[in-house]
Amino acid sequence: MDKKTTDQAAAELGISRPLLITYISRHPELRPANKVHNVNLLLWTDEEIEAVRQARATRKAGRPAKDK
Repeated sequence: MDKKTTDQAAAELGISRPLLITYISRHPELRPANKVHNVNLLLWTDEEIEAVRQARATRKAGRPAKDK
């Protein structure tokens, strides 16, 4: 199983690294299990990247419209 860095995971998802970091900070259950402690580096598996992709695909987009 090949591990990928956060930069590589973000590129595979088609989003920026800061957006991916923000997304997993809001959804900690999607944070990858593997981490290199000394350099604070997250290592992603293909399954973890796919979980983020599916979570982003099923989320509601934007804020609800204001009632006028």
